Order: sequence, then C-alpha cells, then structure tokens
Amino acid sequence: MASTDSLPESPAPSQGPFRHLHPDDLRGAAQLATEATLGTTRLVEAVHAGVLAYLRPGSTGARPHTTGLTGWIYRAVRRITRLSGSGTTWVLRAVGQATGPTSRPDTEARQRLLSVLNGVLGDHLAASGSPLAHAFSLRTLDGRRIDVNAPGSIAPDTIVVFVHGLCLSDRDWMPKTSDRPGHVDALADAVDGTPVLARYNTGRPIWTNGQALSEHLQRWAAGPNGPSRIVLVTHSMGGLVVRSAVRHAHQTDACWPDLVTETVYLGTPHRGAPLERAGAWVEKQLRRASFTVPFAALADLRSRGIQDLRYGVTAPNNGASSSGPPRDDTLSLAGRTLYVAGTLTPDRPVQNTVGDGLVPVSSALDTSASSLPANRRVFEGVGHLNLLHDPAVTESLRHWLSTAD
Repeated sequence: MASTDSLPESPAPSQGPFRHLHPDDLRGAAQLATEATLGTTRLVEAVHAGVLAYLRPGSTGARPHTTGLTGWIYRAVRRITRLSGSGTTWVLRAVGQATGPTSRPDTEARQRLLSVLNGVLGDHLAASGSPLAHAFSLRTLDGRRIDVNAPGSIAPDTIVVFVHGLCLSDRDWMPKTSDRPGHVDALADAVDGTPVLARYNTGRPIWTNGQALSEHLQRWAAGPNGPSRIVLVTHSMGGLVVRSAVRHAHQTDACWPDLVTETVYLGTPHRGAPLERAGAWVEKQLRRASFTVPFAALADLRSRGIQDLRYGVTAPNNGASSSGPPRDDTLSLAGRTLYVAGTLTPDRPVQNTVGDGLVPVSSALDTSASSLPANRRVFEGVGHLNLLHDPAVTESLRHWLSTAD
C-alpha cells in the first residue's frame, strides 16, 4: 500500500493538476470530504434547531438536532453521505491494492500540502487512520527514512538533528535557492556531523511527538551504531517537541540527553503563542450564547498541536487535556543552548509585541531580561519563516557551533 512517507525519486513530469497525488492520497481526500460534509450538515442542523428553539415559546434551550420532517431530511443527508463516502473509499482502496505501490515521486509540492493538512487536522487524521497522516520518522538529507536497527545503517560519530515547526516538514529546511548553503549544510559542516531531519505530524499533541523523538533518539543512542554526540537544531514548535522529549527522557531514564552538546531554538514559543491564546478566547466566547454554540465546533477543529501552542513549554503532558491546567515543567538539556528570535520592526518598544509575526521576542528568548545574555540573539527584519533561511542567521549559527564559549 502507498504511504505518505514514500521516498523521493526523479522529478515528476507535468501531467495535469493531480500529478503530485498518490492513489492513497485520493482515498484520504475522499474520507476528508465525507467527514466535512457530515460536519457541515451537523452545523446547519444545530443552527436550525437553535432558531426553532428561540422562536418556540417556553423553550429551555437549543438542541443539536431537529425533529419531524426536518430532522428526517438531515438524517437522510447524513446516511447518503456516509454511504457514498464508504463506497468511494472502498473503490479507491481496491484500486490502490490492485495497482500496487505507486511509482510517482514524493514531490515537494505534495509534501507541502500534506504538511499543512497534518498541522491543521493532524490529530484527527491520525485517529481516523487516514493515509494522509504523517508518521514520525528520521530522514537523511535526500529524504530517505533512517532505520537505525537495519543492517548497514549509517553510523556517524556526530549527528545534527533538525526538528521543523507547525505545518512544515523536513523539506522546509532546504534553501530556496542553490546559490548559498542553508542551515542544514552549514551547521552540519560546522561540527563535522551528519544531518538528520525529523518528519512528524505537527497536528498531534506536542507531548506525543516529543515522546516519539525521544524514543527514536534513544534507540539510536543505545544501539551498536549510536552516535557519541548529538546537536539539536529546532524551529518554532520543533523546540517545544524537543523540550517535551527531554521531559520524556527524564521519566524513562533515557541516555540520549547525555550526548547532546548544543541545542538551537529558532523562534520557539517557549512562553506560548498569543495567536493561539486568541483562538482559545474566541472559542470560549462562542460558547457563551446558544446561537453561537454550534460555531464553537468550527473553532475547536484546530488540531491539538495548535492548541498546545498557547502553553509553550508548559503544554499538557502524557495525554492530559489541553483544556486542563498546564504543567510547570521546564526541564532543559545540558550543554550549550542558543535562543534565537526574529523581529519585524527595529522599534524596540514594540518588538516584543510584534516579534517575528507569530512569536514575541520574550517568548522566543524565554526571558524577560532587557539585556541579552550571550546565548540569546535577536535578528531585526527577519520573520518567523525566514528564520529557516536567512543567510545572517545561518552564519551566526555556524559561528556559534564552531566556537566554544
């Protein structure tokens, strides 16, 4: 069966708008379309029921479903949708099994689309067994999955592990142009190490991805091909995944944190992301009135990974609900650590509010101090995503890694 983690091959020829898709992608898309239709039907019916309840004298409140002929129509729409969706999914699964593994390449355009879907709906994709869901994996620079237990697997002395952020993938570390090296090449060269890129479902809870990262690194560190040194380079949510991995490692007495000599956080919302806090506030307000309660379900569609961003490093752990109290757990790695923030404005009084467009400076630096220690850097005129490719950032990181304090 085809997988969203297929290995990249030669560039795909231009053969229409669906040239990037694999057979299982179509099955996953059909499944999503069915669920979206059912969700829309439930929303419309809930609003309809709310209006009827408001117009009905003596009503005690809105119900999620209507009754009588109207209720029968909504139920019929749902039955037809489920039937057609099941039939389409069955046919596409049969076609995929009959044709065998796809020969289509895993293009960057496909990975970009899947990464966004995983970021926004990743927890739902994983729970429903969708073929669109990413599984956690470590990959080589050319996109091949690394199996540390396989005979003949790579056995580098130093590995530089890159952990991407929300709605991104391992391919987003690659430079946009070939005229200059990106972070991956430059930083791996700085420590004479082998680059290793994580790929994961950013819509799943941060603690889930942190546990997966910890388990992957532990298997590698404890195996016969284990490295003697680990350097971690993270962006945005990836930094929270690493800190959650440290938390898991402490709980399981894993040895891989002892091998970490340097950790880099690029635009990581250690103290939380204000935009997600705003999203949570909007959801809460929608639940205050009977007419708007059905629309709160739309706000709640955002993934657990996104919801966890409101807490930053204190995000709930071990399956705790994101709506519950956060954990005050700020375990960090030994060795040197570098915190990097971007800011869109040179105006210092408003830098912390604006930040890099998504993460305030104080959150990215994990400090409120007005004077910056040596292990904290601010880059003016650099937005959140540009932290991945800005040449000044690359050079600063390369110099920091290649020189000891």
